[in-house]
Amino acid sequence: MSRQVIWLDPSWRRMDELFSAKDEAELRRTHDVIWGRDEPAPAGLLEDALPRITALVTTEPKVDATLLASAPSLRMVVEVSGAFPGTIDYAACRDRGVEVLSCAPGFRESVAEMAL
Repeated sequence: MSRQVIWLDPSWRRMDELFSAKDEAELRRTHDVIWGRDEPAPAGLLEDALPRITALVTTEPKVDATLLASAPSLRMVVEVSGAFPGTIDYAACRDRGVEVLSCAPGFRESVAEMAL
């Protein structure tokens, strides 16, 4: 069975904000991770990876019908900035069966604490 390919570009966040060392090691053991570094990915790397990726994990996902057409294996988009960005064509994702997930609910308590 082939391993799933994950595009992981957490830039402006850090990897250690998203994963414990143990969880990151497990992710890399069980999946092919493309990029997965704190600094922004080089231009063109995502485009080259699109045909193979099953998950797109990034702070600023830019997902439209063109990207979806170039990523036939894509099953999931996970934004890790804490928002629901307007750069995702949610209808196109729904029509293609691509799940769109957000880490925003994970910030619920800390945001409420800051507001108080």
